[in-house]
Amino acid sequence: MRVLVTGAGGPAGVCVIKILKAMDGRYDFIMGMDIDPLAPGLYLADKGILGPRADDKELIPKIIELAKKEKNSYTLQDTRGFSKRRA
Repeated sequence: MRVLVTGAGGPAGVCVIKILKAMDGRYDFIMGMDIDPLAPGLYLADKGILGPRADDKELIPKIIELAKKEKNSYTLQDTRGFSKRRA
C-alpha cells in the first residue's frame, strides 16, 4: 500500500512514518509532505514533498492530485490547522 503522511516535520508525523516503515513491508511506499524543506519526515519517507500550509485552500486539491498521481491507498493527516479550518 502507498501512503501520504502530511505534517511530516512534526513529532507525530515522524513517528507515523517510522511506524509504517517498521511494519514489515505492509506499506511499500511512504510519502511525507511538509511546508519545511528541512522537515525530518521528508527524509525518512521514501519520497518527500513540499506542500501548502494546513490552512491554505490548496491543501486538499494537492492531496487529491497526489492521490491520483501516486496511486495512494491512504492519506494520514497530521496538521492542527487543517482540523481547525475544517471544523
